[in-house]
Amino acid sequence: MKTMLVIAKDVVLCEKIRAALSGSFPVQTAADCDAAAVFCEQECPAAVIAEDTADAAQIHAIHSALQSRFGCDVPMLFVEPSAFSASALLEQIQSLTTNAEEPETAEVDSLTGFLVHSSAANMLTAICAEQSGILIVMDLDHMKSVNESFGHKMGDIMLREFAKILRSSVREDDVIGRTDGDEFVVFCKGEHDSHTVSMITERLNREILSRAKLYMGSDMTIPIGVSIGAVLVPDHGTSFNSLYQLADKALYTVKQEGRHGFYIHGSGDTDIADKFSAAAATLRSLDCTFEERSAPGRALWVGKEAFAQIYRFFLRYISSYSGIGHKLLFTLGSNTDSDTFAGATDLFGDMLARVLRKSDMMVRLRQDQYFLLIPNIKPGDFETLVGRLLTAWSREECADALDISYEAAMIATAGPGTGNRRQGDKKKQEES
Repeated sequence: MKTMLVIAKDVVLCEKIRAALSGSFPVQTAADCDAAAVFCEQECPAAVIAEDTADAAQIHAIHSALQSRFGCDVPMLFVEPSAFSASALLEQIQSLTTNAEEPETAEVDSLTGFLVHSSAANMLTAICAEQSGILIVMDLDHMKSVNESFGHKMGDIMLREFAKILRSSVREDDVIGRTDGDEFVVFCKGEHDSHTVSMITERLNREILSRAKLYMGSDMTIPIGVSIGAVLVPDHGTSFNSLYQLADKALYTVKQEGRHGFYIHGSGDTDIADKFSAAAATLRSLDCTFEERSAPGRALWVGKEAFAQIYRFFLRYISSYSGIGHKLLFTLGSNTDSDTFAGATDLFGDMLARVLRKSDMMVRLRQDQYFLLIPNIKPGDFETLVGRLLTAWSREECADALDISYEAAMIATAGPGTGNRRQGDKKKQEES
C-alpha cells in the first residue's frame, strides 16, 4: 500500500491526519516542501496532503516532478487546520485513491479535489429533486490572461488556490464540482437568501486577488476575480439541467454588467443594478490596476518618473489646502570598498522605507542619494523623524560603511522652498 505524504508545520495537524488515516494508509510527514521533495525522489506517494499555508508553487513543483519521475498524476489536497474534519478527509482520500486505480471512471478532479462534471451532475440531479438550497454556477474571471501572461503552470497554481478558498467558503456537506477549466458548480444545502451568495462572492473575490498578488507579484494588474449566477431550489424548479441553465444565464448577466459580482435568477433588475452595475464593476477593476503596490506599513518607494508626478501633485495639494510638508535629501559617502558600499546603500534605502511612515514617499536618485517627501509633519516632529532614521541606521551592522549627510527644507503654502533649510552630517553630529 502506498504511503500518504503529509506536508505541514503544524504538529497537531499532522497527528490528527495520522490518526484519521490510521489503519487505512501508512503516513509520512514532512515539515516543509524541501523535506517532502527528498521523500518524493525515492517513493511515489498515494496522495499529498498539505497544510493550506504551504507554498503552492512548491507543491505544484512536487506534483510536476512526480508526474515526470513516476508517470502518475498524484492527487494533491490542501487542509485548513481550523476546518479539519477527519471523516471528510478519509472519505476524500478513499475516493481519490479508488479513482486513481480506475482513471476511466474517476469522479474527482486531481487538480482541485472537486467532483468532475459528470459526477457532479449525477449527484446534483438527485439532490435538486429532493432537497432545497441554492445552486450556484461560478466562473473564475480572466484566467486566460493569467495563462497567457504567466504560463499554464501559474494558471494551475491559481486554480489550486481558488479550490482551497472555495472549499473553506462553504460548509462541509455542500457539493462542489469543476464543470470546465475555470468553471465550477456549487450546491449550498438549506440556503434560501441572497446574503449567503453575497458573502461567498465577496470572500472569493477578495481572497483570490490576494493570492494572485502573492504568487504573481504585487504589481500584477490582471483583474482576476469571480462571477456568480445562482438559482433557488425548489423555487425555480427541481430539474438540475433546467436549474443549471437558469444559473448560467444569471452568470452571463453578471459578466455583461462587468464581472466580479453575483446575480440570482428572477431577483429583478434593481437588485443587480444597485450592487453590480457596469460602472461599479469598472471601479473594482480600476482598484485592481491602480491600488497601492508597496508592502503594508512601509513608505511608498517609486521610480523617478512616478516620483516626479507625485511631487507635482504634492506641491499642488500644499498650495490648494494650506498644507505643510518637508523634503529631505540624503547623500551617502563611502568608507569602504565599492562592493560593500553598494550593498550598504541598498540596505540604507530599505531602512528608510521600513522606518518612515507609510504616508511618506521616496525615490532613489542615484546609488548614493535618496530623496524623500514627508507630508503633514510639523518642524519639531520632522527633526525627531530625522533623528529616528539616523538612529535606526546606526544599529545596522554595516553602519560604519557610510558617511551620511542630508539637506532638508520645509514646503508650505507660500512656495516649495518656504521655511528653514537645514543641513546635517551624521558623523559631525556624533563627534559633537
